[in-house]
Amino acid sequence: MGEACRLTEDLLVRLLESTSLDEYLSESEAADRSLSEYLKEMLDVHGLKRADVVRASGINATVVYDIFAGKSNPGRDHAIMLAFGLQCDIAQTQRLLRMAGVSSCGARFVVMPLSYGA
Repeated sequence: MGEACRLTEDLLVRLLESTSLDEYLSESEAADRSLSEYLKEMLDVHGLKRADVVRASGINATVVYDIFAGKSNPGRDHAIMLAFGLQCDIAQTQRLLRMAGVSSCGARFVVMPLSYGA
């Protein structure tokens, strides 16, 4: 129980030292996993393959595969296009943008679900 209590205290200290909740969340996410890992998680969550993301996002396949492999970071436009391709909701999109190191979307940004062949 001592270890769990220490971890909770560490999290509280980091939260109190952060200037905003977004800063804390951004640091926590960055420490926990990489953008590449998060993108792979989104594939699993949404039952997609990378080829699906390439088609739905409109990004060149080589660029998508390099981003998934961690060889390059997407700019803001490509990060948003990836979010569309991954069928991310707004919270997932914001997280993806933060992890990519680009500015997040404002309140006017809405992610519309894509309909495939319906």
